[in-house]
Amino acid sequence: RIQRGMMYSKYMRPDGAARAALSTSSSIDGNIRHLNWQQHFQDTISKLSLAEASAAGGGNESNNIIGREKEQHQIKSFLQNAITTIDSDKEVDVQKSNLFVLFVGGAPGTGKTVSVRSIVYRLKQDQAKGNISAFDFVSVNGMEMRHPFDLYARLWEAVSPHKQSCPPNEALARLELFFGGNAKAKKQGSKSRKRRIIVLMVDEIDYIVTKKETVLYNLFDWPKRGYSSHSEAQLIVIGISNTLNLPERLHPRLQSRIGKDRCIYGAYGVDDSIQIINGKLGSSSSSNPGNIFHPDAIKFAARKISSESGDIRKVFHMCKAAAENVLNDLESGKRNLPRNQAHLGIIGIHDVQKASQAMFHSMYRLSVSNASDFEVLLFISLASLKRVSGRGGFNVKEVLTKMDSVASSFGDERYLPAPNCAELLRMLNRLGESRIIGLNGGYGYACTNTTITFQMEDYEIVSALKGTCHEALSAKFIPSLLF
Repeated sequence: RIQRGMMYSKYMRPDGAARAALSTSSSIDGNIRHLNWQQHFQDTISKLSLAEASAAGGGNESNNIIGREKEQHQIKSFLQNAITTIDSDKEVDVQKSNLFVLFVGGAPGTGKTVSVRSIVYRLKQDQAKGNISAFDFVSVNGMEMRHPFDLYARLWEAVSPHKQSCPPNEALARLELFFGGNAKAKKQGSKSRKRRIIVLMVDEIDYIVTKKETVLYNLFDWPKRGYSSHSEAQLIVIGISNTLNLPERLHPRLQSRIGKDRCIYGAYGVDDSIQIINGKLGSSSSSNPGNIFHPDAIKFAARKISSESGDIRKVFHMCKAAAENVLNDLESGKRNLPRNQAHLGIIGIHDVQKASQAMFHSMYRLSVSNASDFEVLLFISLASLKRVSGRGGFNVKEVLTKMDSVASSFGDERYLPAPNCAELLRMLNRLGESRIIGLNGGYGYACTNTTITFQMEDYEIVSALKGTCHEALSAKFIPSLLF
């Protein structure tokens, strides 16, 4: 660009002074080259962000998610059939065939949420073309609720005509009329009127499981009851869980509302992970990626995470950390940039290995590895509760009971007697301040009505306790066969 700007300048003639000065100095070209490689690194790091990892599999919402074609086809068919059934005059026995509820399960980071959003995006395009009836899409996340009943308020605010805010109990009453319908509406034959269609995606559904399971029951009962009574709006529910068998852990009356249809996501394989990373970085071939990563470095990251969990987000995180480390070394002068655009492929296996070691020896991992006996008992009890119940949060009484059961069953003196309520509350406050566990509903400190959450996955706990005196306890209550 600079040379084009000076092309017709008299100072840039072959015998001009400026030409001679520029020929003896490569400062301009050097600065341009410096900006090029630095910008290349920054672009790559931004492509490996958590937001991009959450959209893994395609650069555009309308694209197919790599390795998830079968699951996407199932979700799309489910939504198309449900919307078509609502608009048709054909009578369907929803008590026998569950057309309006789909359970989506799988480990974290396997593309569940982005698959649903991608299908909705494409159906919205079909809607704009007039190929499918109009519908509204609403998304809620169980982890964002301070209490499961807050979902009623969030849902009513999203579907109400004027985005009305109201307390959960009032929202429940309005949703009951909106989605559940009533006998009078059925008697008047309101089927003839055009009904509004709401597609609801409930992510992290584990976190809204209550003791009486009333929230989930209402969500999965409204679609059937609303269709039978011709309610004002027809609800279609897609529930997303990080566990595979959540429905089987629920009460039989709730199982009947969910039905037997399942869309299960397995962990990403090595080839899928490599293809996703290369796709995000603008590479069509793993042998010639055309980016700052050497192909073997991406392959190492994919193999490392696939052997642990198959969570594509962790592959992104590892590659991003490696890129940031190399960029810092280049900018600080600890590492020299090769000539002739050799920064392409500059990040090798050793750089990803370094990022991997830092990732798997993070603060949380070290905190678990060096935890006291009772803290380890708490971590394993929370992981076991989460695995058995399928829920994400537990009250103090449940945790106390589980800790006592685990300690008594294992029989090791180091865990006996199990902590009492006062000891557990002190432990929770200490761990809550360090953000190792989450405390909800107690104004930031633990009390008897606090909901306790634990974000670490089973395999992370097992890996952190490997080689410690607590390895046997984790092996018994968190079997490695689960992952």
